Amino acid sequence: MIDMQNGSAATVTIPTDSSVAFPTGTQIIVQRGGTADLTIAGASGVTVHASGNELKLRVRYSSCVLIKKAANTWTVIGDMTS
Repeated sequence: MIDMQNGSAATVTIPTDSSVAFPTGTQIIVQRGGTADLTIAGASGVTVHASGNELKLRVRYSSCVLIKKAANTWTVIGDMTS
C-alpha cells in the first residue's frame, strides 16, 4: 500500500514496463493520507483507464487500486474525481 501523506499536491506515476516489470494482475492500493490533491498518472507510454477518466483521489483518506491489465496498461478503481 502506498500512503501519500503530502501537504502539497502530488502525483503517483505508474512506471513503464521497461522501468519496473510488474506482472500482469498486480494490484497496488494507493491512499490519500494527506490534505493535498493526489493524482494518478502513467509515465509516457503507459495507458491508465478510469471511469469517467477521473484520476484524482476525491478527498483525504480516499483510496484506489491500480490494476495491471497488460503491458503498460493499467486500470484505476476507487474513490476518484476529476
